[in-house]
Amino acid sequence: MFKKFHKRFGGPKIVRTGQKAAGIELLKKLEIRSGDPVIAFLSDESQWDSKARRKLERAIQEGIALAAVKLGALVVDSGLRKGIPGMMNTALAAQNHKGAYIGVAPEALVALPGEIRDRRSELGSAHTHFILVDGAQWGDELPTLYNLVNALAQGAPAIVILVTSMGGHQNPAWTMANPSDYRPEASQATNGCVVIRYSGNTGETGIEKLLQGDGASVIDFDLDPTKLANVIMDYLKS
Repeated sequence: MFKKFHKRFGGPKIVRTGQKAAGIELLKKLEIRSGDPVIAFLSDESQWDSKARRKLERAIQEGIALAAVKLGALVVDSGLRKGIPGMMNTALAAQNHKGAYIGVAPEALVALPGEIRDRRSELGSAHTHFILVDGAQWGDELPTLYNLVNALAQGAPAIVILVTSMGGHQNPAWTMANPSDYRPEASQATNGCVVIRYSGNTGETGIEKLLQGDGASVIDFDLDPTKLANVIMDYLKS
C-alpha cells in the first residue's frame, strides 16, 4: 500500500530544515508548486472522551478527508501516525487521496514510517512529503508550518482546520497560537472544529496572526459529516 500510494510522487520526499524556514524555499525543496486548494489540519492536545472521539473520527473520515479527496487538496499536518493526526492519515490512505500530503514535525521527536525508535512518535505512511524541523519539542515546527501554508496560499484558496476541545475561550484558536501557555484543564468543555478561511498574503506570518485573531468559524462535530465536507468545499471554491 505504501509504495502504491506514493507512486505519483516517488516519495515520501523528506526535507530537513532549521526553524522558521521560508515558505517559498520550502516549496522549492519539496518540488511542489502552489495551485491546489490547501487544508492545514492542526490539533491541540485536548482530552476527548470515547463518544466525542468517535464523532471526531467520523467527522474526519466522512467530512474533512472526503472534501480533501474530492478537491484533490494539498493537506498539511503534523505528520503523525497516531492520535488526531493519525485519523487523517488513515482516512486519506483509505480514500486513495491523490494530492500531496505534507507532515511537518520536530525531527528529534519523530521516526520515519516503519522505524522503531525509543520515545519517538512514528510518522504516517500516507504522507507524500515530510518537513523535519530542527527542534526537540512540539511547537518548534509551527513557524515553519505557518510559513509553508502561507506560501501555498499565494496561488490557491486555503483553510485552517483546528481540532480543539474549546473550554470556553473567547478565541477558540488560542491553544495553537500559544502552545507554551496551553493548560489542559482549560479545554475540557464543548468539543468542536474551528474552520478558518484564509487568503495568502505577502508576509510570512499570516496564519499565525489569523490564529491569534477572532475570525474563526466554529463548527461542532455534531454537524453531519456530509455538511461539514460541503462547508469545507464551499470555502475552498469561493
